[in-house]
Amino acid sequence: MESNSCLVCYPLQEEYRSEGISWRNIDYIDNTGCINLISKKPTALFHLLDEECNFPQASNQTLLDKFKRQHEGNSYIEFPAVMEPAFIIRHYAGKVKYGVKDFREKNTDHMRPDIIALLKSSKNSFICGLIGIDPVATFRWAVLRSYFRAVVGFREAGKRYAEKKTGE
Repeated sequence: MESNSCLVCYPLQEEYRSEGISWRNIDYIDNTGCINLISKKPTALFHLLDEECNFPQASNQTLLDKFKRQHEGNSYIEFPAVMEPAFIIRHYAGKVKYGVKDFREKNTDHMRPDIIALLKSSKNSFICGLIGIDPVATFRWAVLRSYFRAVVGFREAGKRYAEKKTGE
């Protein structure tokens, strides 16, 4: 076990110590490397999964191949020696095997029918047009989030530009 190196525990323990609070340090396993493997862009497993879902010709095998290329040699991930569509992550609790069967399909995040109905009733012609194409095949939550992030980003940039112009 590595002592006092957890992203959450270490700062808290240091704060308690600096404030003179009576505290007994907690020993724990540093799981930062595993967390980074799973979620730190641009090579995180979640990011690679999302990326592969954007390619119609991709398959669960191409996803696994991408995982292998990006993370070969990473001590937190292993790939079975036999040709098995799976990978193993070394978590704090031990090794866990994940089969890649249906990984991409499960990651498509189709929208609920009530959300589709709400978006179809939008006064924004762009949204109505996109929803009308084929809501099940076209939309994933990531696409919708990206659209709204772009709209908000453009509005904020426009406000800053206007403020800058009036300030000159």
